[in-house]
Amino acid sequence: MVFFIYIILHFSCFRTDDVQAQSFTAGDRRRIYEVLLLSVTSSSSSSSSSSSSPLLLSPSTAERFLLGFLQATEGETSARNLVLVFSAWPAVVAALPSASLAALSEEVFEALACYFPVDYGGKQDGGVTRHDLSRLLRRCLTCSPVFAGPAVDLFLDKLCSDVATAKVEAIRGLREAADCFPPSSFADKLEVSACRTHRDMDFFPITHSPSFRTPGVT
Repeated sequence: MVFFIYIILHFSCFRTDDVQAQSFTAGDRRRIYEVLLLSVTSSSSSSSSSSSSPLLLSPSTAERFLLGFLQATEGETSARNLVLVFSAWPAVVAALPSASLAALSEEVFEALACYFPVDYGGKQDGGVTRHDLSRLLRRCLTCSPVFAGPAVDLFLDKLCSDVATAKVEAIRGLREAADCFPPSSFADKLEVSACRTHRDMDFFPITHSPSFRTPGVT
């Protein structure tokens, strides 16, 4: 727990105007993410021997950490680093009190949603593939009930994209959303989407659309 609190204080420095995490090298950022991921997962597992329980943090401390982590990871461009970031977010969400996440849910979701759908067309970075990033990102977008509304909206919107890969990722996202979110999350949304999908979708044959790149993933 002491180590976790140290990480909270460390990340709070990224909220200042003088220090920007993305100004560090990719290697330095990766080391920060590795330490953070280890601290959160270790602290969460030690807090309960049978299940993952929220850490006993004051609301102000939890919000301070969440803002610092959001500031530090926002705009990450390295594929290897994104694997760590996407792996860390579900652990962070599980470790913090739900009230703290709810207060910043829109900011957190938007920071993740900007990567969806992943179209990683860069050179191989440590063996990372688009499939790896997409799988981890979908888990992030469906890791908390507070994301239910915006996540379903995002997947339904991408379902009517002109890009075939975006449609496929949207279907995968909806499948995971159905497993994670209550049926009420889909109320009054599927009928409208079905009309749009019937009009716009055409999977067979799949045609090649103009090249699409997720902003920032290299």
